[in-house]
Amino acid sequence: MVKTTDLFELLRELCGCEYISDLKNAPYLSKAKSLMQTISLEPFSLFQLSDMAEYLYGRNPSFADRQEAADFFKSQGKKIDRHKRSWIN
Repeated sequence: MVKTTDLFELLRELCGCEYISDLKNAPYLSKAKSLMQTISLEPFSLFQLSDMAEYLYGRNPSFADRQEAADFFKSQGKKIDRHKRSWIN
């Protein structure tokens, strides 16, 4: 794996897709969203994190710090989990 501080390129590599634009399509989208809950956000700028939030979720938050960004991505994951459970019940 190539070391990069570009969040989009990192997710593209981790998800195993050829193009960044593939991240918006199944099955890569759910994997990218899941990875955003677990990867270290430290190497990435707040701008990149906000940009990723907009790309994956269609929301454009302005994060004050990386903890706020981490909380955002984790909270989005919880919404997905609740939605999946509603389909099961």
